[in-house]
Formats: sequence, structure tokens, C-alpha cells
Amino acid sequence: MLRSSLRIRPRPHALLSQTHRRSLHDRGIWGYEEPKTYTLPDFTPSELANRSQNASLLRLVESYRRHGHRAALVDPLDLAQRPVVPALDPRRYGLGAEPERDEFVSETLAETGEDEGKKYDTTGILDFPEDGKGSMRTMKEISQRLAEVYCGGVAYEFMHMPSKHERRFLETLLERSHAEPISASEQLENWRLLARSEGFDQWAAKRFPNVKRYGGEGAESMMVAAAKILGEATKGGVEDVVIGMPHRGRLNLLTQLLSLDMRLLVRKMRGLPTLPPSLPPSQFTDDVLSHLFLSTRYTPPSSSDSLTVHLLPNPSHLETVTPVALGFARGLQVPFGSLEAQKSGSSQPYELGSKVLSLSIHGDAAFGGQGVVAESLNLASLPHFTCGGTVHIVVNNQIGYTTPATQGRSSFYATDLAKMIAAPVLHVNGDKVDDVARAMKLALAYQQKFKKDVVIDLVVYRRRGHNELDEPAFTSPVMYSKIKDLPSVAQLYEQHLVSQSTLSSSDAASYRKSHFASLDEALAAADPEKFTPPELEMPRGWAEMRWPKEGEWETQVDTGYDQQVLREIGERSVQVPDEITIHPRLLKMHIRKRLDSLKEGAGIDFATAEALAFGSLLLEGNHIRLCGQDSGRGTFSQRHAILADQTSERVAVPLQTLTSSPPSSSSSSTQPGTIEVVNSPLSEYAPLSFEQGLAYVSPKMLPIWEAQFGDFHNTAQVTIDTYLGGGETKWGMQSALTLLLPHGQDGAGPEHSSSRIERFLQLTNEPLSRSKPFVPNMHLVNVTTAAQYFHLLRRQMKRDYRKPLVVFSPKGILRLPAASSRLAEMAPGTTFQPVLTEQVADPSTVERVVLLSGKMYFELAKQRAERKLDGQIVFIRVEEISPFPYKAFSDALAPFPSAKSIAWAQDEPENAGAYLFVLPRLQQILPRGLELEYIGRDAMATPAPGVKKYFEEQRKDIEERIFAGL
Repeated sequence: MLRSSLRIRPRPHALLSQTHRRSLHDRGIWGYEEPKTYTLPDFTPSELANRSQNASLLRLVESYRRHGHRAALVDPLDLAQRPVVPALDPRRYGLGAEPERDEFVSETLAETGEDEGKKYDTTGILDFPEDGKGSMRTMKEISQRLAEVYCGGVAYEFMHMPSKHERRFLETLLERSHAEPISASEQLENWRLLARSEGFDQWAAKRFPNVKRYGGEGAESMMVAAAKILGEATKGGVEDVVIGMPHRGRLNLLTQLLSLDMRLLVRKMRGLPTLPPSLPPSQFTDDVLSHLFLSTRYTPPSSSDSLTVHLLPNPSHLETVTPVALGFARGLQVPFGSLEAQKSGSSQPYELGSKVLSLSIHGDAAFGGQGVVAESLNLASLPHFTCGGTVHIVVNNQIGYTTPATQGRSSFYATDLAKMIAAPVLHVNGDKVDDVARAMKLALAYQQKFKKDVVIDLVVYRRRGHNELDEPAFTSPVMYSKIKDLPSVAQLYEQHLVSQSTLSSSDAASYRKSHFASLDEALAAADPEKFTPPELEMPRGWAEMRWPKEGEWETQVDTGYDQQVLREIGERSVQVPDEITIHPRLLKMHIRKRLDSLKEGAGIDFATAEALAFGSLLLEGNHIRLCGQDSGRGTFSQRHAILADQTSERVAVPLQTLTSSPPSSSSSSTQPGTIEVVNSPLSEYAPLSFEQGLAYVSPKMLPIWEAQFGDFHNTAQVTIDTYLGGGETKWGMQSALTLLLPHGQDGAGPEHSSSRIERFLQLTNEPLSRSKPFVPNMHLVNVTTAAQYFHLLRRQMKRDYRKPLVVFSPKGILRLPAASSRLAEMAPGTTFQPVLTEQVADPSTVERVVLLSGKMYFELAKQRAERKLDGQIVFIRVEEISPFPYKAFSDALAPFPSAKSIAWAQDEPENAGAYLFVLPRLQQILPRGLELEYIGRDAMATPAPGVKKYFEEQRKDIEERIFAGL
């Protein structure tokens, strides 16, 4: 008999379960969406007894569920050597039946004397459809059923999932509904879709033979997959579907499923713009054919209901759109969907994934090859990133450009990466159209039930090369020899429907001919003399926004705010809830310091100014999301927007109280917005892209992505280049996405010193000549006072258009008294100043003017005082580097006509920082006869030296040169 102490010891899996149920750190933060769990009824006592009695049968069934995918017939090319899967041989488990296929034969067999006609009770072991035969089945029936379900045209991987409830849901659903009949009307609609897709590619090849369109030939079943998802989503009450996808088959989907105006497509194929003439090419460059996008209403065939489909713009960098689409899907729901649910008085909590569906379409090589996919999958169930489950369709061409799968990934399946989040995977043969439709229905059923990601591996092929002008047989002769002889997916399905009398050959030919004619009609209608691209409709929620005018950026916006309300906001920002025990150091260094500065109306530091900006924007109805790897506390322990209880790790965000209880001094009648403070995972590419997607949802959204150090944005450079820098120019999509990139030379070494200001300046569209008016694509700033930072944040939301903002944010001056501000500098009538100058009693005594940007000013001002050179040298700070403030600089220089020299000083190397950008611009406004002198570090291959001694020697040299001769 076991000792009592052993009997009560917790089982290991029970301990693990308790660990997984640990309260997450940020549950008290607005926008936290806790992953939901669903439970299904456990096996009944009689089912458990039967599982024990028929343990050998249970082992066989579990082997099919676990290993059946290895023997499934999912490759339309059937090029790979079929593996032997002895685990599927019933005789291996002492069960008397021959294996269903040769590749199931096991060399090692258990002894069995059982009769092949013996019937087994499958209750609680294997589900059969309702066919009136009950649960008693022969081994032959069981083996056939298992092979049909798990080794046919669809293969399932779900036994790796940790949740027994999710596994049982899938087992029951697919075993009962496998090969569920598809109605003749649905089959006909699927065929029409395939025929239209194939016909479109044939038409494009004939009418535009030299245009790369990245067609869907060989992967036409992707159209059926997408249509089935949209149809089932409509039935389930989904209102919006957000699609991120690459170029392969994109035009087919846009035109033949989502009804993009073919005249626009024809213009693209002819090399003409699709943006309206009212958007001049000087400001809008448009984009290439394979990046077309749209938002449209979609009504499935034979349905009176519809939903909105948002197929987002994508760059040519594969998979970059994936996290952007996730952010867009999240933004439609948090805050907007959840707030609408609250306003409607719904008694049910808003559930992510129920009204908005995220659909991501990938290529096989990119799914495993592009690291941003792993980053995006990691966001799937994170409380501040989840969008309620994404349906992933991997269009598996079995090749990446010319690289075969065996050289493109280490895993067997293209989708194996998805196992990092334990997502179920359905592999389906793209030539088996009915199986594709069934797999999509099953996938969406899982997503709608559990609100988690699910992956479909749509195994197809690429009939042509990477593009239509490419010859794939150069590098893949065997594969393309096989493909050349294969009927198309549409032809195969047509033959199938004709054979079962669902479709006649004459009707099929007539439909194809009519469709081709309709495409030709669109070709004629797209004649430039007859068709002008229509005006862009502002996306939903953007009607109050407009396109800015050239030169308008020079007019500053009043961004001040009532001082008394600001005081209350500041006080509320450090108001600790009764249930939170604050860290004692925060009481002195953070809370009391802030309250004292607010009371005095002076000494407002950067973190306080930020809180005041956030709070005032909230009261004006804006929604703020601050996201970064250390954003709750702040990299430099300056923010403390999230306060953690020292006894339980419960958290509070004091600014959140403004949403439900505005300050008594506020006279605003606007419903306050929301604030979501997010500590992101340790990656940059996907999180920054996610915030970009959020920014596109509404002009009321202010998403802020903060780097831990400025150069951490390097790994998100693709999104910065293609979306932040060029999104509006290419696609006419505005956003207020703001980047906070801590910048400043402080001897920390090459990697943590620079935000790479020079790279962002290269991304601007600013002309070299002052005489050329333009509309800036973004604003780049390096602010040196708390009030300036306050005004910048408010300016993002106070204009009636939106622009990206990059702040080369401070590090060492966050708490510097000289960089603090008075509350009066944030009062009504105040605004951001692109240039800050100094007041001198007698300007005629100034011998040298030094122009600079950033924290270096405070160090030099201190040196000037120590050298007793006040009045002889003046420092002028450029706070907004681009667009370059010509007028403000000219006004700042005007009082010093007696200056003998003008220099640009910077702490960055000569080939970095702002110098090469400001040089040709300053030369246009310098007083006649003066040349701009450069004072800074020599050009370097790194942003800063890695040895403290070198850094200090170079800094000392800069300082000596600045004050030399005075």
C-alpha cells in the first residue's frame, strides 16, 4: 500500500497546468485580451471503459491521427518518394486486418488470432458519420474509414496541440464530416471561379504577353479556398475580413473574386496610373501592378448577407504585409469594435475574431524563409496583439523562385513553423477542389470556435516560372516536365462535373467564351480617352481628413491646452489606486517630483510632458497605443506609465482613469478615447509593422512604437522603407504612426548611440532647392525641451490630415533641469517651434553662430559659461530637421549680421547625422560671404567609437574647435 504522502503528491502535469494559469502581468491594462479557453465534455465512464477494453484499437486510431498525414495523397505532382508508415498497419497492434495500402505494411507484427470479421466497439475511440450502422464495426470498415479520413486528399496535423479539448473538437468534426457531400450549386460556383481565374490568366497572356502578372496558374484552387472562407465567414456573422497576401495570384483574386474594376487593372498593365489626376505625380507615385489593393463589399453567391473585405497593399518584400494585416485586424476590434459593443449596450463581452477575421495568404518558401513570419506567429495569442485567430493559407508551389524545397527549408513541411504556436495544420491537395472546400470549412470552424490561428497547406504547383517571362525548366526540368502534361485544375474539375452530369461540356465552353469576351469589353472600356480613374474614396472613418497642400507644413498648429486641465491630468497620471502598493523609490523620484513640478508650473520633464500630451489627446477623443520592449517603465526608467503592485504584480495605468472619469476642470463634451500601454515581445519587425496596420484603421488612432535604443529599428527597416516612408506616396493611405528612437552620443559604443538620422533623411521626399514647394512624406525631429515634445505629440492629432513622425528622442536630458519646461509653454496659443534660438543682449557682439541639433546644445552651453564666452557665441538648435525650416532658420540668423563665422556642429561622424542633409539647404540662406564650417567627428564606418577613451578625445576636440579663437 502506498504511503499517504505519496498519494497526495501533485502530478507533474497538474503542476504544469498551474504554472500556465499564472496571472499575467498586464491584466490591469486597457486592451488586454486574455486568451480564452474552451472545454468540451470529457469521455463518459462507459467510453473510458471501452477505450481501456479496446486499447489496441485505440492505439491504431491514435496512430492514424498522429501519422496518417505522412501517407496522405496531397501532392498533385506526386514527385516525392512515398514514405512507408508501418504505424498504420493494424496487425502491428494485434488486430486482424490487412493494411489498406502497401506503404502501411509493417515488418514487425504482433501475434493475432483474431477473425477479420470480428466487430469492435468504436465508442469513445473513433467517430463515424450518422449512417445507421451504430458503433460496432469490423476492422476492415475501421481501417477503410481511417485511411479515407487521414490519408486521402487532406492530411491533418493536430496531435501536437497541447489542448485535449481542441484535439477532440477536430477529431470529432473531421471524422464525422469527412467527404461530406458538396451541393451541385456550390460545385458549379467553384468551377466558375476556377474557370474565371484560368480564363483571366489566358486572356492576360494573350493581350499583354510581356507583362509580369504573377498569375495563379496551377494554384487556381486558392480562389476556391478564399471564396469558401469568405462564404463561411459571412454565415458566421463576420463583418470584416482583412487579407494580407503576396503577388502570386493576387490579380486573379482581386478581379475574379473581389470584382476590382478591370479598367483599373488594364491601365496598370498599360503602364498608366490608377490614382486620379487630382493626385499629382509630384506627390503620388502610384505603385506597380502586383501591389494593387482594395476595400470592398463582398456578397457570397446565393447569399443576401455581405461583409467588407480589406485586401491591404503590399510591398515586394515578401511577408511584410503579414503583421501589418494583423495590426489592421486588431485595430478594427480594439478599440473600435469593443467600444461599439459597449455603446450598443450588449450584455455579451466583445470577442475578438467573431466580427473581424484575419486571413493571411503566404507562399511556401517565404513562410519558412522570412523571419517576420515567426515574429508574427509569436504575436498570435499575446494579449495586446491577438486579433482573435488568423486563418493562414500557404499556397505551396513546392519551389521558391528556382530553389527547390529541399534546399529552402530544413523541415519536411512548408508549414512546420506554425507548430511553434501549436496551430493545427491541414495539408490539402490543390487539385482536389472539393477537398479544398471542405478543408476551408473545417479550418474556419476551428478559428471561430477557439479564436486561434489555423494553417492550411494548399499543395499546388506553379505552371510557369516565377513570372510569366521566366523559363523554369532551366533549373527544374523534372518538375516542369510533369507539369507540362498535367491538365489544369479547372479542366480536371470540369471533367469531374461533366462526368457526374452536373455540368455539360457545351455550357462550360459557352461560359469560358462569354467570360473572355467580358474581359475584352473591359479592355476596350479602359481606353484612356474613355476612362479616367475615379477619385479615391477616403476609407471608412477617414471622411474628415483631407490631402495637405504644398508648403502647408510651414504653418504651425496651435497645440496648447488649458493649464488647469493639464495640472489635473498630470496629477491623475501618478494617482496610485488603493489596491496598488507602489515601490518606495517611485514615490520620491517619480510621483512627488511630478506633483511638485505641476504645482510650481515649472520643471516639467519629458515624461511629464508626454503624460500631459497623452491625457489631453484622450480627452479630445483620440486613442493612443504606446508599444515597445520596455514602454511601460521606459528604457531609462523615466515613464512609469504602468505601476506594478509590489506584493502581487497586479498593475495599473493611472491615465486610463481619464477615459471613465475626465478631470472636473475639463469642459470637453467629447467622449474620451483610450490608452493602451504595451510591453512588446523582443522583436522589432513584426511589432512595428503591427503598429503600422493599426495606424491605417482610423485617424483617431495614434500608435507609437518605441525602440529600446534608436538603432533597434534596423531590423524593421523594410516596413520603415515601404510603409512608413512611401505608403502615402504609393497608395494614398495616411497614417499618424510615430516612432520614438532614443538617440545621443554618450560613449555607449557603436550600437546604442545612433538612431541613424541620416537614413531617415534619405527617406524624405524633400527637394534640395528651397524654391520647389512640396508636401512632406514624414516629419523628422530631434527635440531638446519637454514642451517641444508635448506639442509634437499633440500636433500629430490636431491637423486635419495625418503624417508619420520620427522622434530622435532624448536619453541623457530626460530629467535635465535645463531641458525641462514651464507649464505656460504648453498653454493655449503655444505651438511647436522648428528652430530654437537664444536671446543676446547685444547681438553685435556675437562673433560665431553655431547651428546644431539635439542634446549637444546643453553640453556646449555649459562649456560656454565656464569659458565666460556668453555674448560671443550663439547656439541655434534645429528641432525639426525635415521638412527643413528655411524661414525659421533665416529669422534666427537675422539678428547676428556681425558674426564672423557660422558652423554646423554635431556629435555624429561627418557621414552620419544631419550634416550632409542640412549643408546644401543652409547654403541657400547663409549671409553672403560666409561658408558653413563643419565641426564634428571624422567620417567613420560605425556610428560611434567603441572605446570610451577615443570617444572622449574626439568630443574634446569638437569642443575645442567650437570655441577656438574666441
